[in-house]
Order: sequence, then structure tokens, then C-alpha cells
Amino acid sequence: MGQKLTSWLQSRSGSQYLLLSVRRLGCGPAIAGQGNSVGTFYTDEQILEAITALESYSPGVWEIMKKMAAIAEPDLEIYEKEQTAIVRALTVVLPKMPFVAQAEKPHEAENLLLIDVRKAIREAVYTNKVAP
Repeated sequence: MGQKLTSWLQSRSGSQYLLLSVRRLGCGPAIAGQGNSVGTFYTDEQILEAITALESYSPGVWEIMKKMAAIAEPDLEIYEKEQTAIVRALTVVLPKMPFVAQAEKPHEAENLLLIDVRKAIREAVYTNKVAP
């Protein structure tokens, strides 16, 4: 990920909100749907804004998303509450992000943001597994 987002996430290492740094292959343009060669759609600042909004709406949801991404069978009934919390937060927060709501195709913009948030989650899980 970009240096700004990585630094922000590292500064919260060990906090209840975000753990470890997250890295991606690069930054995408600010306008969704105009992807780039490195596979991202939004800038680090926009992804950070979305993650912050998700945490503001539902404190701890970032950690829940990371936990669910690391579980082999997250569809089991015992994880129903966690799955519901994640879906609720994503459904409420992502469409309200200014860069999604003002997009020419808001539904497509929301899906592209979800892809980038998922990439950040996967990288956070991977980083956590390989961290010393």
C-alpha cells in the first residue's frame, strides 16, 4: 500500500482498532472504475477513509473482518453474529462514502471499494501470519 496508509496502520499497531501494517501493490486513481495496472481502484486515502468510517460505525469491525478472513469455514452458524455485523457495516457505510455516492455509477463504485477493502483485509491477515 502507499506509504501514508501503511504508516497510519502501523501507528495503530496493537490498538483495538487496527493491527500491523497493510501493504498492497500500489495506489489507484481517485475515480472508481478507472483501474490501473497494479489492481487497485481507489487511493490509499480513500481506502483509509472507508476503513475509518467502518470502525466509526461499528467499533471493532476491522478486527472481526480480519478474524473472519483467517477462518477456514466462516459460514458456520457459530460465526453468524460476526458475519451479520460485517454485512451491516459494509451495507450502511460504503454507499455513504462521498466518492461512492457521487460516482457516475454508485453501485459499481461501491463494489470496487469493497474489492479494495477486501484486499486490505487479506494483506493485514497475511502480514499478521508472517510477522515475527
